[in-house]
Formats: sequence, structure tokens, C-alpha cells
Amino acid sequence: MEIDSKIKAYRFVGYAALTFSTVAVLSVCITLPMVYNYIHHARKTMHHDIVECRAEAKKLWGDLQSLLFSSCILQM
Repeated sequence: MEIDSKIKAYRFVGYAALTFSTVAVLSVCITLPMVYNYIHHARKTMHHDIVECRAEAKKLWGDLQSLLFSSCILQM
């Protein structure tokens, strides 16, 4: 009788472990592509923002140089 209860307990623990590991593997299979997609999108957006920022900085630098040049001509 004692052996039967131990077998039932071990069987329950085995099925519980199998169930939890299956759920863990399935959740990784679902969430890993979602995380990859999110990081890819964030990286693409950040790259676009950096390119935009560089272009705006070059434009501002050109405007500043033309402003300084025109002020030098006016002082002469």
C-alpha cells in the first residue's frame, strides 16, 4: 500500500514537471519571435532617427556658417 502511494506521488510529480517544462518551451517559442520583432523595429526606428538628426545637424551647421560669413562681410 505504501509503495502504491509513492508511485502515485512520483507519477504526479513527473506529470507536473512535464507539463511545466512543456509550457515553458511553448512560451519561449511564442515570445522569442515577438521580442526579436520588437528589437528589430526599435533598432530600425532608432537608426532612422539618427540619420534624421545627423541631417538636421548638418543643415544647422551650414546655416550657422552662412550666418557667420554674412556677419563677417557686413563688418567689412
